[in-house]
Amino acid sequence: MKISFILKEKGGVVYSISPEASLMDALSSMLEHNIGSLVVLDATGKLVGIISERDMLRAVHGHSQDWAAIKVSAVMTTRVLTTKAKDKVNKAMDLMTSNRIRHLPVLDEERLVGVLSIGDIIKANLTETAYQNELLRNYIKNWPQQG
Repeated sequence: MKISFILKEKGGVVYSISPEASLMDALSSMLEHNIGSLVVLDATGKLVGIISERDMLRAVHGHSQDWAAIKVSAVMTTRVLTTKAKDKVNKAMDLMTSNRIRHLPVLDEERLVGVLSIGDIIKANLTETAYQNELLRNYIKNWPQQG
């Protein structure tokens, strides 16, 4: 299964934030949209980072009094791992697992086209497994009779 299939099923909504926004803005957006990360885009729309719940927790722990005003750029992950829409889901799953990340931006050339979450991968794998099980059941049920 390709990542493009998951994005087609999921829809193309990508939640983003500016590197100049505050952590309070990031937190508000994550809570509003019930998501665990935001891609960070510069003024031209270029992917420059990602900020996750984990990044937010680290910031709060290190700046317990003044964390809300800190800029996203100060705590975001700048070495962003990405995948391509044409890649296979297993490749993305391996990348996420080996790097212990739960959100993976998806690019088509240099253009951001989506964000893949570990939940998206699990859902896609369950759907594929259910489909394969149904095919096997039908195959066994319709097995040709001997003799």
